[in-house]
Amino acid sequence: MKVLFVCKGNVGRSQMAEAFLKKYSSKYKVKSAGYAPGYWVGRNLDMTKYVKVCMDEEDINVRHKISKKITKRMVDWAEKIIVFDSKKQDWPDFLRNSTKVETWEVDDPRHGDLEVHRKTRDDIKKRVQSLVNDIS
Repeated sequence: MKVLFVCKGNVGRSQMAEAFLKKYSSKYKVKSAGYAPGYWVGRNLDMTKYVKVCMDEEDINVRHKISKKITKRMVDWAEKIIVFDSKKQDWPDFLRNSTKVETWEVDDPRHGDLEVHRKTRDDIKKRVQSLVNDIS
């Protein structure tokens, strides 16, 4: 199965989810992207203050990961798309109109401290573990 994780900036939630799915299962192909990454496009997660730290605590190094903007090609590639935001009016049409989308309501930790990032990470970790169990 090909899974695409999407959040606004492709800096926190979607990158965490991609990393966890890669850690928990090698039989799925996985990508992540942001629907409005703005400043972050092409920048690596080593620039983040807390994402890299909270993922290090899980023995997952995300420093080399690069923020990417979602494309129609990514949506076409995916068999399952999980978006961490239900504000569909902000999504591009090709994402909004896809029948492969599932929404996970996980708060954006971008303005939070390390504890907020840890809570987000732990929520995503549990959801990804359930996903692996459900689609295995």
